Amino acid sequence: MEETVKDRILAYMKAKSLSQNRFEEAIGMSHGYINNLKSSPTARVLQKIFSTFPNLNQSWLLTGEGQMLNDAPTDNRESAPSSAVPVYDIDATCGLSDTRTFADITVEGYVDIPPVSKGTVIIRAHGDSMNPTIQDNDYIAIRRLETWDYIMFGHIYIIELPDYRAVKRIRRGSDDGHVILRSDNDNYDDVEIPKADIRSLWIVENVISIKKLF
Repeated sequence: MEETVKDRILAYMKAKSLSQNRFEEAIGMSHGYINNLKSSPTARVLQKIFSTFPNLNQSWLLTGEGQMLNDAPTDNRESAPSSAVPVYDIDATCGLSDTRTFADITVEGYVDIPPVSKGTVIIRAHGDSMNPTIQDNDYIAIRRLETWDYIMFGHIYIIELPDYRAVKRIRRGSDDGHVILRSDNDNYDDVEIPKADIRSLWIVENVISIKKLF
């Protein structure tokens, strides 16, 4: 029997330890959507799937060709240590101004730092709103959350929204449908946003500071 897009979606969920309910919630579909899927999802649903799960190889999902995941290009992977993590050529702003998406990322190289766990990626942070915790041009190791049912309030995240991407602490909002983005720099005010506006969420696991001596 020929494998279908639905079969590959189920295989991806199994590989990422995602329940059907969580997958459906992440792409904005009702519970039971996957079970009732008779053919390939619509273009709108596919676009939502690929924007929510950028490590999912589009060609593999649609045709079965290639690998399931495309976490990083394979150019330098053979020469990188097995414990190394990729450094991406993209910035996360601490000041709410960058509009690029993570789909635009290219790999600069790889680093092997013992405290940085496999499965994270490293990008650069810009701005001063998270001083003194994260300073301008520090690198941060981040891990994408496939679901944000259990946000650790008070922790630092990258929050990707339709119009900007920011590094902030997440605090409880005025109700269950909102969260507050808080800076460590007292010169910046809190920003409350609807949870529904969050396109992706990345937890900051490490801060790597590289200082110029001269």
